[in-house]
Order: sequence, then C-alpha cells, then structure tokens
Amino acid sequence: MSYLKFIEDRVQQMAEDLSGVLGLELTIVDEKLLRIAGTGHFRQHLLENTPENSVFTRVLETGRPMVNIRSKTLHCKSCANYLSCEEVGTLAAPILSGGAVIGVIGLCAFNMEQKALVEQKADSLVKVLEQLADSLAKDVENLTMRNQIHIGQANINELINSIDKGILIVGSEGEISYINNAALRALGIDILGQTVVGRPLEEFLQGFDPEASSGQEVYAEWMVGDRTLQVAYHAQEVMLHNEKVSTLISFDEQQRVAQIAARFGSGGRVGFEQIIGECEALQRVIAQAKIAARTDSTILITGESGTGKELFVKCIHASSRRCHTPLVSVNCSAIPESLMESELFGYERGTFTGADPRGKAGKFEQANGGTLFLDEIGDLPLHLQPKLLRVLQEREVVRIGGSKPVKLDIKVIAATHKDIPAMLGEGRFREDLYYRLNVIPLELPPLRERGSDILLCAQYFVKKICARLGLPSKLISHDVQQKLFFYQWPGNIREMENVLEYAVNFTEGGQIELENLPPYLLAPTGLGLSVAADCLLPQPGSTKETLQEMTQGFEQMAIAKYLEFYGDTTEGKKLAAQALGISLTTLYRKQ
Repeated sequence: MSYLKFIEDRVQQMAEDLSGVLGLELTIVDEKLLRIAGTGHFRQHLLENTPENSVFTRVLETGRPMVNIRSKTLHCKSCANYLSCEEVGTLAAPILSGGAVIGVIGLCAFNMEQKALVEQKADSLVKVLEQLADSLAKDVENLTMRNQIHIGQANINELINSIDKGILIVGSEGEISYINNAALRALGIDILGQTVVGRPLEEFLQGFDPEASSGQEVYAEWMVGDRTLQVAYHAQEVMLHNEKVSTLISFDEQQRVAQIAARFGSGGRVGFEQIIGECEALQRVIAQAKIAARTDSTILITGESGTGKELFVKCIHASSRRCHTPLVSVNCSAIPESLMESELFGYERGTFTGADPRGKAGKFEQANGGTLFLDEIGDLPLHLQPKLLRVLQEREVVRIGGSKPVKLDIKVIAATHKDIPAMLGEGRFREDLYYRLNVIPLELPPLRERGSDILLCAQYFVKKICARLGLPSKLISHDVQQKLFFYQWPGNIREMENVLEYAVNFTEGGQIELENLPPYLLAPTGLGLSVAADCLLPQPGSTKETLQEMTQGFEQMAIAKYLEFYGDTTEGKKLAAQALGISLTTLYRKQ
C-alpha cells in the first residue's frame, strides 16, 4: 500500500512550492520507488518507477540520507539509467514512519549552476529535506490514524447493529445520540423516513425510568405511540470526570425473553435427546447420525419438508469435535441466484458496484474451523455446482475477484427435500457433486410412517407450546388422538406444531377436542374444505359456467384454503403445493 499516494495532491503542491524557493528540481517516490510527485523534468514521469540501483534505491534500502555528485562518486555507474541520465547532482532523504521507510524525497540538479548549489549547501539542503520528510510522515500518520478511527467506528457500529438486543444511547439532556437496528424495529421507527439522532427520547417512547434500573435488569411497560411495549431493560450511566454524560440502555421485548428462556431452559445445549421419537426407523437414523458426528466426512440429509433436518444438523454439530466452533447455515433456496456465488465464496473489494468496499468473506470462510450447513442443496443453481464441487474436493476457496486460495478446515452437511437421484436423470444436478455430498446419507422418515411417535410428538408439542404461551398444560382427547394418528401429515413435524399451536389457542378448557383443531383437518378428505362437495355444485340451469370454469373455481378455493393454513409465504406455498400433490409452478398458475 502506498501511503504517500493518499496525500499525493498535497505532496505535489509542496514539491512545486519548494522547487521555486530552492532553485532545484524536487521529486518524491514511495516505498516501491513509484514517483508520486515531481517538478520540471520529473513532472513528465509521474507514476513511473525510478531506475534500479539509483540513489533513491540506496536511500530506501539504508534508511539514511545521501548526497551524490555525478563526477565525484561511483554510485551512478550501477544505476540502470547511467548512460542516459541528465542529473548532475542529487540529494535524497528517507521518509520514515513507525520505523519503516515509506518513501524518499530528493533534490536534483540538471545544470552546472544547480550542481554548484548542491556542492556548496549540501549539509543545509539535506537538513531541509529531512524536515520535509518528517512533515510528510506526520501527514501520512495523521491520515492513517483518521482512517483507522473511521474504520474502527464503522466496525463498532456494524457489531452493535448485529446484536439482537435494542441499544440506545441517550445524552444528558435526554436526546438520542445512538440507536441500533434492533431498537428501531422494536420502537417501530422507519430510519429512512425519520431523523432520530438528536431528538428527545420521549418523542418515541414514554415510561422509561433510568433511575429504576440502577444497573439491574428491570421489567417495565413502555408506551410507543398507541401501543404498549413490555420490555426487560438495563440502563447504565456513562460518567466522565465524575459527571454523567449519557445513559446506555439495552432492552429486549419480554415476549422474546420468554421465548429464549423456553428454548434454552435446559441450559441451551442441543443434543440427540431432544429428538422425540421411539420408532425403529428414527432410532436407526439417530444412531447413524451419532457415528457420522465423530468424523469430518460430508453428510447428506434427505427427507420431506418438516421432518427435522435442521435439528439433526444442530445435534450432529453439537456432538462433534467442532461443537465449540461456528455452525454456519446457508439456505440455497432463499438467496437470489445472482447473489448466491458471492454469498458462498465471498468477494474481494472493488469486485462489483455496490459491494462492500472492504470485500466480504463467504459462508465457507465464515465456517472455517467449524461446520457449514448447506440447506436445500437441491436448489443450488446448476452453473455453481462445479465450483462447489471444486471447493469440496480441494478444501480451499478463492473469493470472486481474488487469486489467493484460502485453505478450509470444515465439516460440510447438506440437506434437501428433493429427489436428487431423479434430478440426476433430468440433468438438473451434477452426478459428481451428488456423490461428493452423499458420503454419509441420512434419510429422515416422514411423520406418517412413525406410528406411535405421532402421539408422542403431539404430547411433547402441546406441553412445549403451553409453556411458551404461559398457559396451563392441556390434555389431548381420545378423538383428537385418533384424528392426529390417521392424518397423513404432508407437512410433517412442522405442520403438527402449527396444528397444535392453533388448537391450544382455541381450547378454553383443560382438554383439546376435535372442534379446537383447524377446520381443514376435520374434512373427511383432509382437503381443507369444510363444506360437502354437493353444496359446491350448482343446480342445472342456475349458472352459465362451463365444467372447466367450475373446476377452475373449485381449484382456486382449495388452494386458497391451503394457503390460509400454511401461510402465503414462499415456504407456505411450497408446503401447500406438496400437500395438494401439485408443483409450485402449477400452484402459482392456478391461483
């Protein structure tokens, strides 16, 4: 990095000013002997390298000033420009910063009058050069320090914004001096539409009492506009010279605190004991997963959507020797195809417009030393599959726009609900990549094939949901158990948890009954249509609709019912399409 290049305008102006005063030509080169500034003859050769073995080379190597009179020294003979050089005298001094030579400043004579000046005033001119070199070094150091402060502040802001807790800094007059993204979201503030910093905190929330905290966590209700926000907050005064200058507030919504407590009530450890089920098929997969966790061999987990693939990944990572290292996940179906390559492999700075100016590490680098989870690997674009294969084979990755490979020490786990062997035959997935991923295959059984596990899981979820919602525990009636047992569960565990959360919410007594289940589950065919089919059919002569139009209307009604349950998100549409036995493309077309 050429530090002098950062201040080249200042350097060039100084060179021109001093050249006129001293009566000599002045030039400045950086630590790579690239000419940064120059006057007269040198002005025509800016951003060119000075000759090898010149006086500037020697000063750069020794770190000491040097005087060279062409007719009186032998230094010139080793210079690459000896035969064509027009200089008759040179004085040069190193530019030192932090003990390192970051460049050389020189005064040069091109005629006899200038040569005489160099000979007569060599000592005083060298002192002038050394003073100039010190001045330039200080400019570089100041600029470097400012840049480091800006970068450090940017890194701190990025770090604070990555924290899930709301962070607020309030000045001594009650004005907001800093607010992170989590706090903006919790307070419902649109950062694009409102200026927040500098405005009183009470404009955005009421009910905050800094004295109530006294360094301890406090549960309180804040009024945010017309809604009540229940929070657990901590306020800490920031003192300077025994005077309060600001208050640092960190807070969480109480609902989120309860969710975290429920999730990590067992100490936060994720283990195979958290996988509910006793059926032979599931226990066989668990045993295989425990063995697979002992080594760094690549694992491919397959199974229908909602069977618990992500939970298996967490259990495998937690049971491996990498349990104290990062588990980095990437959903290959959730990232736009145009961004997938940079997300996986990273990029160097300046690679493309809009990129982070510092460059960015990809998921492989982020997972280095730990485990990388490639979820929905079946959705990886075909053109990226050869590059992924190469990274898995070589165990090294090269960022986009870079040339230096980064060695990888990672365990790779991939998962998909798709039929990869079928995709091989259709040319939508590379055979060599499939075999590279499928070193240890783990196939999770669907819930409908797990027999009595269905009721075990149901009881577990009811207890978990009641605890999370702060409700008394509820029993499951015999009729509901029968309904759950014989239902086909196209959405598997994920669908069951949604069904039972619905039921818990609509159960007023201590036992879940059939009427508390989602309506679609009570339909004889499970289609989500709670009216009899003959009620949907018009009486002859009562409509001018054709059979095709009536069929289309029925299909749209069925799709609407399924989306009402699964949700209108991309994942919900995928589950609805799977439950209806149609492709996602067909679902979009028939909506």
